[in-house]
Amino acid sequence: METGVQAVALLRDLARSDPRAHRAALATALASLAGRQGFARRAEEALACALETLALRRELFAEEPRSGLNGLGNALNDCAAYPHVLDRDAEVIEMVKESITVRIGLARRTPPRSWADSTVR
Repeated sequence: METGVQAVALLRDLARSDPRAHRAALATALASLAGRQGFARRAEEALACALETLALRRELFAEEPRSGLNGLGNALNDCAAYPHVLDRDAEVIEMVKESITVRIGLARRTPPRSWADSTVR
C-alpha cells in the first residue's frame, strides 16, 4: 500500500504543475489506492480517496464529456462501495442512481457490437 501512497503523492505534484496532463493518472492512482485501503478494512481512508477520485473524474468529464463518461461511471460505482460500509446508505443510493444514469448515457452513445467483433482474433 505504501507504493500506492507514494504514487498518489508524486502524481498530485505533477497534477499541480500540469493538471491537464496528469489529473487522469492521479484519479487512476487514487482509485487503485482506495481499493487497496478498502481491502485492508480502512474504510474511512478508502472513502476519502474514492471521493477525491470522483471529484477529479467530474472535472475531467466537464472538460471532455465524450471521453470522461466511462471514468465518471467507474468512480461513482467505486464510491458507492464505501459509504455503505460506513452506514451511509442514502449516499450509496444516490451514487448508484447517478452511476446507472451515466452508464445508460454511455450505452446510448456506444454503437452495439456483434459478438464476432468483440472476440480476440
